[in-house]
Amino acid sequence: ETPVQGSAKDGAEAGEADDEDEDDMPASAKVLADSLRWTLVTALVLQGKVESAIALAEKELAHLQARERLLLLAELHQLNGERSGNADELDAAARLYLELLSEHDPEDWRNWCGYLESACGACVARSSAFDSITEAIDELTTRAQAANGDRFQRGPGLAKVMLRYRELLASFRASKALDDRLAAHFTDELCNYLTCFDSKACAFGDVRNLVLSFCVDSSGGVLLASRSSEWPAACPPNSLPVYLVGHELG
Repeated sequence: ETPVQGSAKDGAEAGEADDEDEDDMPASAKVLADSLRWTLVTALVLQGKVESAIALAEKELAHLQARERLLLLAELHQLNGERSGNADELDAAARLYLELLSEHDPEDWRNWCGYLESACGACVARSSAFDSITEAIDELTTRAQAANGDRFQRGPGLAKVMLRYRELLASFRASKALDDRLAAHFTDELCNYLTCFDSKACAFGDVRNLVLSFCVDSSGGVLLASRSSEWPAACPPNSLPVYLVGHELG
């Protein structure tokens, strides 16, 4: 006899039964199940199937704490966007990073790096201005400072410096010339940041590569040394992904 296909209702009931079964699992079994899911996500990424990894993570890891789930999905969307050059994927990653910064921790530098890389990458892919990124950072900074007695915060402050640097660098790479207006915006934000943090040990490490990206040639002209990808400032200071071990996977 031809087997009877199960209905959608049957499938839904089966899924609910699976969820109930997992709820009844001992803690050790739940940890093992999650480990297997993480392994599958990683295996798909290594195979270059990032979209499948995203789908699996959205379905099978929905029970994670919001912060963990958002960060994993943000990193997956960012990786997919960088590999494919898809601006929409980079936008999706930027939105997730921005949600993490807005709802969880506006000082988390890992998430600022992810947001800037994704949002700036999307703008470069579309050859569009960075205005929307500026607005998003300003809005988040205003809320964060209001919640902390108008104290100037290191994460949002450094993010503004990095954004102006990325904007200047993108312009330089496109025109092979230094834009005085963008350079002024960059130095203004850099001075604002150093005014608050120049006495702290972290300040030098925060801006070292940015300052080193400028040098003076024999005629006294200022050049962006980052024209060479070997120069350390070609890639502004970044932190590695938390869940994906670098973006060299695969």
